[in-house]
Order: sequence, then structure tokens, then C-alpha cells
Amino acid sequence: MATDPGFCEYLGCTDASACNYDMGRNVDDGSCEYPEEYYDCDGICLNDVDGDGM
Repeated sequence: MATDPGFCEYLGCTDASACNYDMGRNVDDGSCEYPEEYYDCDGICLNDVDGDGM
């Protein structure tokens, strides 16, 4: 397999804060997905002060 000399474009999500970030991509194609406010990428509530999972 030939090595990429840096001229190829690999489309995907290039935003490291997105849930579907792909470090092997070098051109953002607008496909980044982000969690809902107050949730992480696994759907876990980040502000669950009463421990009920919501």
C-alpha cells in the first residue's frame, strides 16, 4: 500500500469535541455530531445532581 504524500483529502468529522470525531480525516465534511446540551456522547447526564439518570 502506498503512503499518502499529503495530497489526498479524507472527508469526515475533524472537530475533536464531536462524538464522531475521526483523527484520520483531514477535511471536515459537515458530518460532525454533538451530544444534546447537558449530556455526553453516551447519553449520560452531566448535571445529574439527584442521581436519577435524567
